[in-house]
Amino acid sequence: MAALLFIAVFWIAPIFVGQKIGSPKQRAGWAWGLLLGWLGVAVVACLSNKDPRVAARDVALTAKQRVIAELEAEVRLAELSARKAALSLPAPR
Repeated sequence: MAALLFIAVFWIAPIFVGQKIGSPKQRAGWAWGLLLGWLGVAVVACLSNKDPRVAARDVALTAKQRVIAELEAEVRLAELSARKAALSLPAPR
């Protein structure tokens, strides 16, 4: 029984996990999992996508996300400056 559990955990499971990770990347993750086990799953996880258009889209998305983060930081800074100015006004008497 222990041998079956060992085989399932260290040989069968990496096939399914490798397939799950490799399919969106258009890679044969099941083969990596079959041949190298969990090491193959790690390799598939580190591999890039086969389609360069998808990789370029990811880079463009990252650039857009960076611009959005910069704009959000500017908005937060403006809000904090407005709060600071409101706090520094003399209290009405």
